Amino acid sequence: EMVEEEDAEDEDLTCLGWLRHIFLRMAESEILSLLTIFTIFLNVGAMASDHDCDLLEQAYCRTFKRDLELANITFTFFFALELVIKVVGLGPVMYLKDSSNMFDMIIVTLS
Repeated sequence: EMVEEEDAEDEDLTCLGWLRHIFLRMAESEILSLLTIFTIFLNVGAMASDHDCDLLEQAYCRTFKRDLELANITFTFFFALELVIKVVGLGPVMYLKDSSNMFDMIIVTLS
């Protein structure tokens, strides 16, 4: 039994084991959950602020649409990073056992 524990500790000392351990701690952290909720609210606000405007006639419109697109790319990057952190940390099987993670993965993939 002692050999198995030592083998498990040796496995954790590998680069991949260390990285997975760090990502697992991040995936299970309250900080990531709160940051994700905050980002979701920001994303909803950005989507709600989108509106039709005349790109040729209204000067603010070009800047507004450019900034909105940059925000959308930033939100997508954050959600993709969250997905990677959770898949690596939890492992693909544990990640997919949670239906909300499956939903997140579909949304991020379609974005």
